[in-house]
Amino acid sequence: MLKKEQSMTHAKRVISLAAAFLLVGAGALFAAGSRDATVPTGPIRLRMSTAFTLTSDQEVGARLFLDLVEQRLADRVRIEYVGGPESIDPFELAEAVRSGVVDIGGLPGSYFSNMVPETGAMYLSQISPQEERASGAFDLFGQAIRAGAGAQYIGRYNTSYQFNFYSATPIRTMADFRGVTFRSSPVYRSFLLALSATPITMPHSEVYTGLERGMIQAIGLTNFGVLERGWNDLLRYVIDPSFYGSDQVMIVNASAWERLPQDVQEVLTEIMIEVERESGILLQEIIDQERIDLVAAGMQVLTIPNADDFLNMAYESAWNTVLEQTPEAGARLRGLIAAP
Repeated sequence: MLKKEQSMTHAKRVISLAAAFLLVGAGALFAAGSRDATVPTGPIRLRMSTAFTLTSDQEVGARLFLDLVEQRLADRVRIEYVGGPESIDPFELAEAVRSGVVDIGGLPGSYFSNMVPETGAMYLSQISPQEERASGAFDLFGQAIRAGAGAQYIGRYNTSYQFNFYSATPIRTMADFRGVTFRSSPVYRSFLLALSATPITMPHSEVYTGLERGMIQAIGLTNFGVLERGWNDLLRYVIDPSFYGSDQVMIVNASAWERLPQDVQEVLTEIMIEVERESGILLQEIIDQERIDLVAAGMQVLTIPNADDFLNMAYESAWNTVLEQTPEAGARLRGLIAAP
């Protein structure tokens, strides 16, 4: 009887141990399966688009960003460039980032100020991107972009450019702007209205024909890019002084950003800080050379007298528009990024 009880006890222990091993084994398999499901087997793939053609001078900073990501994160992140304006309308790019059509977008902040009114103030900044990060302006822009566009703001690029007006007819004073029809953009529309000019919206692809047919007599543009587009054939004058500044930004879909490991986020942030600085240097060389080449090709530089009045009108008219659209945030931003 005793042997029978001992035998039964031994059998129960064997069964219990077997069950325990099965449970442990199942747990290990489950854990392994979970790890296999969450740990990527290769580089994280992200899709990117830009507002302008990648090979153009307008995307110097985007090319630098892609190069640095390839150099420093090749085994962790792979960015697939899906195209520029030929693929996604530049004014729809922020929405494409928000909805996940692409993961990364490089574009002017003014192009999505309908989604995030605060980005309409980016080109009015009179401090450097480094100073924006220190002052709190970077964080304020970032919070607004996260809330309005569902994206992570990681930095600016092409940080050295400004804007100029170019004309087929001479504009020597502020009064000469009256009645002149300009191809415009949201950036300087308020300024042109304050100057009593007539701003009209027109895609870049139609500017040459518009000038040729007299539909427009002048344009606003960055202080580079006229030669690249061939518009100097029809424009005879560049109007100084230059005004405003760069508002090209890099944004990442919020969900895509949050899926990235923290160390990858940190490296991307470091890359953008470098791009903010280095792309400005690279682009300034292009800007300086273009002015030399334009003058050599016969374009005349006309400088508006009382340049301070001209610039004050430029900034006041634009800030008034920002403050109408977002009074509280606009006032905070003006205190952080306007010239003292």
